[in-house]
Amino acid sequence: MMDNKNDIFSIPTVYMPDGTPAPYVLTADEAVKFLRINTNGTKYPEATLDYYQKEGLLCPVTIGKCRKYPLPELLRFVETLSQQKNNIS
Repeated sequence: MMDNKNDIFSIPTVYMPDGTPAPYVLTADEAVKFLRINTNGTKYPEATLDYYQKEGLLCPVTIGKCRKYPLPELLRFVETLSQQKNNIS
């Protein structure tokens, strides 16, 4: 969680695979694209997001009736996976 209300502004510009700036809150489809889950032949990429959520590795938020993925959460998720990989190697 963010400790300071100004932390939201300290996130560097992060880009989607198509080169556009990533929004602060992403839909499941955008999260799939951002994480590039759809590029490795995964048949049901949103099920992969569900798996990571059930494992407690990825924590979306609900806005209205929709599940959304805050950009800082996606970046934390990637960092966590990277650290786990480095600890195994």
